[in-house]
Amino acid sequence: MTELMDPDLDFGGEGSDAALFDNDAERYVLGAILHTGGRSLDALEGLKGSDFYRPTHEDLFGRLQAMYGRGEPVELAAVARGLTDNPIRGFPVPEIAGLMRACVTAANADWYARTIRQKARLRKLHKACLAGLNIAATCSIERVDEAVEQVRAELDAAGDDRSRSELSTFGDLFLAAMDRWESKEEGILPTGLRDLDDMLSGGLRPGHLLIIGARPAVGKSVVASVIAHTTAKGGVGTFFPSLEMSKEELTDRVVADIADVDLEKLTRRCLNENDWTKVAKAYKRSSHWPLVVIDKGNMTINEIRSRARDVARRDHKLGLIVLDYLQLVKPADSKAPRQEQVASVSRGLKLLAKELKVPIIALAQVNRASTARSDKRPMMSDLRESGSIEADADEIVLLHRDDKESPGEIEFIIEKNRHGRTGTVSMAWAPHRSRVVSFGGDDK
Repeated sequence: MTELMDPDLDFGGEGSDAALFDNDAERYVLGAILHTGGRSLDALEGLKGSDFYRPTHEDLFGRLQAMYGRGEPVELAAVARGLTDNPIRGFPVPEIAGLMRACVTAANADWYARTIRQKARLRKLHKACLAGLNIAATCSIERVDEAVEQVRAELDAAGDDRSRSELSTFGDLFLAAMDRWESKEEGILPTGLRDLDDMLSGGLRPGHLLIIGARPAVGKSVVASVIAHTTAKGGVGTFFPSLEMSKEELTDRVVADIADVDLEKLTRRCLNENDWTKVAKAYKRSSHWPLVVIDKGNMTINEIRSRARDVARRDHKLGLIVLDYLQLVKPADSKAPRQEQVASVSRGLKLLAKELKVPIIALAQVNRASTARSDKRPMMSDLRESGSIEADADEIVLLHRDDKESPGEIEFIIEKNRHGRTGTVSMAWAPHRSRVVSFGGDDK
């Protein structure tokens, strides 16, 4: 009975207490990290080395994390070489290959990581219960109330420590707010479009999701490219995952704007000598801009998160993500109804913005409802396939053009704005230069 009530009991053996750990899950996750060159680490939210039961697995997990964080290759030869130089006691080097065989595909790494975290919580609970048994067994009648509080404290300590860190008193919030107010809008990122920034009370806020919606060919990709290269020009690390446009198409649009060359000349490859001079000067000005583009289709939220963290590890801190476009993000559940798929993507983007503490601009398609109305301007309810986009977005901007009535003009209709006004602003539209600017001059 004494052994059963020992709070330091080793309950992770291969016998009856094996339910408190999952060796196969630990091996799978480590194998997944090796299979993906470390990229799986970005999807393993909240997993800590201390969550692993086996000390050898905890040690190896920490080493893989450190290698990935330093930008070193996380693959078989490099890890084996590291283990040869600095061995893990009880973990032979050939076992690395065994871990890779334990994981046929890394697709389920996040599921196994959740298993590891839950097993770790069960072990904490098990230890707290054993401590409670000891307290009860040794308590005198006169100190029962005190013993009850001790047991409660043990159980509280075994709970999820993240829940306690997420709680804030109003006093703490008030002090943080005063620091924020004193900083005079520190952290707000201008879009480079002066009139839009005025409506957004300065620009883009960290953790916010801004939706730019429009019908096809209205100009949302142009607006996105203008904001992306303008923020990068200011030294802000900008990540542009394009699920629709190719890298070449995006490059042509940006160069047309910054070099002041007709977009058609770039796409048709018919530049004259004067054009080439402009392009060369534009390259000198822009080649160092921290604008990173990927044009891979069917990316999931986890893949976008992983690549965003890669950008954050570069010389420039990640400050903005521009996604083209939301409805093309691959959903986690391809069998779910389409509205649920889009809802999960929009929610995932909002959570990603909060997690990375950067603004995310996501382009979105609107449906054809506006074309059947007398006023062709889109409304928030026109966003295609999911009303949840309206709930998840902090700001929603819809674009409208009427080339017959107002040529050379594009309207920004601010339909939702948590920190500013709603309304409409018009800007100059120059598609031949892939350019949008506020009336009255170039404000970039």
